Amino acid sequence: MSILVTTPTGNVGRRVVERLLEAGAPITVLARDPARLDPAVRERARVVAGDLTDPAALAESARVARALFLAIPPFPASADWAADQRRVGEAAAAAIRTQGLERVVFLSSAGAQRDDLYAVSRLGEIERMLAAAAPHVAALRAGFFLENFLSAVPTIAADGTVYMSLPPDRPLAMVATRDVGDVAAALLLDDGWRGHQVRGVHGAADRTPAQVAAAFGRVLGRDVRYVRVPAEAMRQALLGAGMSAHVADEYPRLMDGLGALDFQAEPRTATSTTPTTVEAWAEAVLAPAVAGFAAARLAPSAPAAAV
Repeated sequence: MSILVTTPTGNVGRRVVERLLEAGAPITVLARDPARLDPAVRERARVVAGDLTDPAALAESARVARALFLAIPPFPASADWAADQRRVGEAAAAAIRTQGLERVVFLSSAGAQRDDLYAVSRLGEIERMLAAAAPHVAALRAGFFLENFLSAVPTIAADGTVYMSLPPDRPLAMVATRDVGDVAAALLLDDGWRGHQVRGVHGAADRTPAQVAAAFGRVLGRDVRYVRVPAEAMRQALLGAGMSAHVADEYPRLMDGLGALDFQAEPRTATSTTPTTVEAWAEAVLAPAVAGFAAARLAPSAPAAAV
């Protein structure tokens, strides 16, 4: 019996796959585009091609599974973000019931217990769907992903600025996705836990966006500053990046909620604290990304072909 991993090319799912294979666990991956998988994963895993919103694909991928890692993709082009999220939850719950899966690790979010945080609140709905379908469910309520700051690579490279819509002085649990993947993989490999549990995954420390930008500057050896972007400017930027009008309308409201509401219900504990600091993440992930972007900008263009 294998462990089924969804979103295996996403930041968290990819790390889950890596850690499960390191442990020698048999795995199945459900991938919308199997060609995007690492060749080593395709060689060692049972691969099912399909979409998470397709109940038949989920049921087939779960057919020989004993446990499931479920993450909800972002749906940037969605015309109805809520409906797409719920379709995944309903398809997963149906697959759990029909295939008899007993153990689920679900990537949720801090704030999922609230009813006023849009896409985050809908993760709370999916937590409840899964708890009704499987006897053992762990919902990982993760903090703010440090990988969200990768959207600022072009502006950091250009003028040392991080633009986001969160308040600069709002402390948040900042967590690297590799840490979230490590927690998920450990739970998937452990058959000893029982029942339904909610677990915070909080990173090494709570940091404000302004503190994060300053940490980036220390690692990069240059001044990096944080600038809060108005909601409408953020909306226009998301539309320019190819997001649907529906998602671009909702996402700034979600960020406003994260900046204004007391949403982190899970206290920081020794268990919820994970090892990767902002500085360590910046050295391992952000600095190479900034250097690569800058090098690409400076690379000479290919000469025009002679006519």
